[in-house]
Amino acid sequence: MNSSRISTPANNKTVWQLVLVAMAAVLLTACGGGASPSSLTQNADVEMRSVRGAVVKAPVGGAVVEFFAMDFVGQPILPALASVTTAVDGSFSVPAVAAGLNLLVRSRGGSYHDESDSTGQRQITLGANEGFETLLPAGETSLTLNPYTQALVDRLRAQALRDDVPMESLIAGGRSLFQQAFGFDILTTIPTSPAAPASGSTADQINYAMALGGVANAINKQVVAAGSPTLLFQFIRNFANDFQDGVIEQEGSSNPLNLNDEIARFRNNNDPHTVVSTRL
Repeated sequence: MNSSRISTPANNKTVWQLVLVAMAAVLLTACGGGASPSSLTQNADVEMRSVRGAVVKAPVGGAVVEFFAMDFVGQPILPALASVTTAVDGSFSVPAVAAGLNLLVRSRGGSYHDESDSTGQRQITLGANEGFETLLPAGETSLTLNPYTQALVDRLRAQALRDDVPMESLIAGGRSLFQQAFGFDILTTIPTSPAAPASGSTADQINYAMALGGVANAINKQVVAAGSPTLLFQFIRNFANDFQDGVIEQEGSSNPLNLNDEIARFRNNNDPHTVVSTRL
């Protein structure tokens, strides 16, 4: 299989330019990929790990988060290995899941205050079958779920189907490409609240939050252009689809949205820490 490598980006490179490269790349397949799901889910002596995370479009409270082993193309193997409901700030923790297994993690339901609304009054409630997916690599103990992680899951699934390779073998390559594009690990970095960054947040957490705020601005533009009276979940899902195929479309326009412009605009209005990312 052909491989693709991305060098350390220069300061004038943008997140969006680099992610386009990452999305177009043929990801490296890795040998191994953790123990088999059957050996880990059926063996009472398997090593366990505690994990913590958050569902953050804005913080999504009341969402049900489930952990699954994955099949060949990255679909969940039922039943769930663990389940938890997020707190108001979107956070959750699970005391014990298999340490040596790459896991698919899925959220469903919950509600959040749309970060593109400067008044903070617009609450979005997700349906019972609406939410996000992410990956928890073997050995890792932190994770987040959001539109960016959904786009990565979608991208890896599509490649697994296209190339007839196990999706687990693509995780390391996809994770590395996205980390080089964003400057942080989108799977294990837990972003702070985009509209209200917490004191003491790291630069990576703030930069991640600002990137999510840019998503909110981009999606809000799509909602307005479509003349929709409400922000339907399908607009969020469309963003993940557009992101993973490299073009964020605008209703009624032949020009795609520039995600970096939306991130920069959101940062100007919401980042009191003035953390500057060289990727923007």
